[in-house]
Parts: sequence; C-alpha cells; structure tokens
Amino acid sequence: MEQHGPLFEGDRRPLAQLVGVMLEVPELRESLYEITDEHEGRSGDYIARVILDWVNGASVPQLATDHFKKQGESDSLKGITKCCQRLFGDMTPTVSWGLSALQSLTLGQEFATLPAETRRELRNIPSYAFSGARSEDAIAMRLAGVPRSAAGRLALAVSGDPGRTRPVDALPGWPRFRTPRGSRS
Repeated sequence: MEQHGPLFEGDRRPLAQLVGVMLEVPELRESLYEITDEHEGRSGDYIARVILDWVNGASVPQLATDHFKKQGESDSLKGITKCCQRLFGDMTPTVSWGLSALQSLTLGQEFATLPAETRRELRNIPSYAFSGARSEDAIAMRLAGVPRSAAGRLALAVSGDPGRTRPVDALPGWPRFRTPRGSRS
C-alpha cells in the first residue's frame, strides 16, 4: 500500500480539478468564499497547492510563508494567523468533506465491489487532506492526539517497519506503546 494517495503526489492538477468541482457546489463554495474571493480565477489551484504542501509535511510557518504572507509584509505572525484561520477553519474540513462526497457520488454502489485494499486506500484520501498525514498509521496517530510533526515518525517507531502500512490499531498491544526492537527500557 502507498504511503499516501497519488492524489497528493507531484502533479497538483488532479486535486485542483477536484477542488474546482467542489467549488461548483454552493455549500462548499460558501465555506471557501473568502479564499476564492482572494484568489479569483485560480482558487482551485491555490487550494490544491496548500493542501498538497500540508499533506506532504510543510510546517504551518512554511505554509504561511509560501501561501498566506503578502509580499512585502514583514510580520510573519499575520501570515501564520491567516494560514491557521484558512487551513483549519476552511480548507482542510471543506476539502476533506468534499473529497469524501465526490467519492460517494462517483463510486456509488461500485465501491462495495472493489477489493478491500482499494476500499481502504480510498477511504483514507479525505483523512490525508484533513490531518496532513502521509500514511494510514500517521492518520491513526493524529486521531490519538499526536501532533502532526511527530505522527509519521511515531507511527514508524510503533510499527518498526517502514514498508508496513496496515492500520496501527491492528498492531499487537495497540494503543499500548511498546519499546522499539533493539532498545532497552
């Protein structure tokens, strides 16, 4: 299984197209109104760039600098404040909900006929956008309250296998954390 869906790798056009579809839905467009108003004509692309950077590990200060700080503005706190307001208040909840809704609308009854592994991968796509996590185990860590900056590394430490991505709750002893193999407690 992939560490994160191909939707969040490299080319942002597929995600930008999906965000464009979301912006055609009045309820979703309302949630993203201020963002679309600020970035007229490229709002789907802009939102996709922010979400891609978020899922791929950019920190909030980095996101603020790259996407929310106005040119010539020397106060980084304003950019960070705007980033947090947009990212946590509008973008991640709306995009993750929209991705889930688009999956339901486009896959419909066909979803049940897909292989279990594919269904699980598809179910995780909205969670990647919401949590900013890059693996199924990191999503589980985020749900357990682990900060995003540590979730991926902690998930790897618990699993002990960089290639293994089965759900953390399937690990023996979860949620009891075990000492990684080879270390002494």
